[in-house]
Amino acid sequence: MSEQASTAHVLLLAGTGLLALALVVSFALRPLPLAGHAAYALMLLVHTLTLALLRRGVVRPAIAAFAVTYLLIVGHAVIRAGGQLAPTGFVLPPLVMFVGLTLGGRSAVATSLAASAMVLGLVALDRGGHLPAPTAELTPIRVWLVASVSLIITGIMLQAALRIIRESRARAAAEEAARRAMEAKLVQSRRLETVGRLSAGVAHDFNNVLTVVFAEVSRLARTGDDKVKASAGNIKDAAEHAAALTRQLMSFGRQQVRKPELLDLGEVTRQLERLLGKFVGDRIRFAIEPGADVPPVRADRTEVEQVLLNLVTNARDAMPEGGALTVRTGVASAELRARCPGIAGEPAVYLSVSDTGTGIPDDVRARLFEPFFTTKEIGKGTGLGLATVQSIAGNAGGAIVVDSEPGRGSTFTLVLPPP
Repeated sequence: MSEQASTAHVLLLAGTGLLALALVVSFALRPLPLAGHAAYALMLLVHTLTLALLRRGVVRPAIAAFAVTYLLIVGHAVIRAGGQLAPTGFVLPPLVMFVGLTLGGRSAVATSLAASAMVLGLVALDRGGHLPAPTAELTPIRVWLVASVSLIITGIMLQAALRIIRESRARAAAEEAARRAMEAKLVQSRRLETVGRLSAGVAHDFNNVLTVVFAEVSRLARTGDDKVKASAGNIKDAAEHAAALTRQLMSFGRQQVRKPELLDLGEVTRQLERLLGKFVGDRIRFAIEPGADVPPVRADRTEVEQVLLNLVTNARDAMPEGGALTVRTGVASAELRARCPGIAGEPAVYLSVSDTGTGIPDDVRARLFEPFFTTKEIGKGTGLGLATVQSIAGNAGGAIVVDSEPGRGSTFTLVLPPP
């Protein structure tokens, strides 16, 4: 059901219930034949027929016919009950409001003009003595009673309409936000796909060049000249760094062959403990805290090591004056899993890297995982580290969670599902 039909449906249901109550009260106050309560009965019938048409999907014609029929019924009731003094005219404001809410402002204006013209014509006929005498005595208490009931009906319909409008606006805002988020994700996805293909192609070609470099370095290292050997060693170190960057590019472009296996994250971190300790330096207190009874995960060992190395590198760079860096493994809590939509309801294992560094500002945090985005100086960062971490986490069916506060350090947590 469309929003317009839904609005009309709710208002008509409210009006139907109130008219049914008014008909019962009218019978109780004036035990006359049904003809004496014709206005209420006809209005109730029109409500019911309009509801039936709405359920069949006929919206605008049904509402227009409803308004015209309603005006005719009210005009007949006003004539029969005593010209412009008849209390039946108090039902006109709810009619105008109903048409305005369902068909729009122009329809409300047209309905108001039609109702005003009808009332003006009845006043002229009544003043000219062309209308019959009222069939019922119009006492002040009766006029007050009908006016009060009409105002109550208007108030109830208005409350229902306001509720519908609020819900409609909230729903429209949520749909618009969801649409914009989907568009942003689509643009980002296409951008990542393009960048991934480009970077993987460049890395593949560069890897071929590095193969030649390594071969020449090995040949130079076999010479007897110590200076040549030293230079070859420096070239080899630079080439190995370039090879690591190449692996990152190929992994980001998803063109690197993955070899998933059952892994104990605690064991993987312990095997790298000595290397990571040398890597972070003496000014940083480095510790590994493996959890107990941590189930294995199915992942690529090289990728897990790459995630750990990237996260430890970022943690080290966030503490130029020194600090503490802790690597932990364990079973993910329900709160942590709830932050990972893909594995929210499953048991999971985590690998976290925490530092006491500078923390991450909000504007930087929003772009953390963008490819080639970096806050480091030119030549000191490629901007691929966290993008690669996120790509590896997605490949393994997991997620990466970030907790950070400026001045209080950061924690990056890799969450992986069980095999």
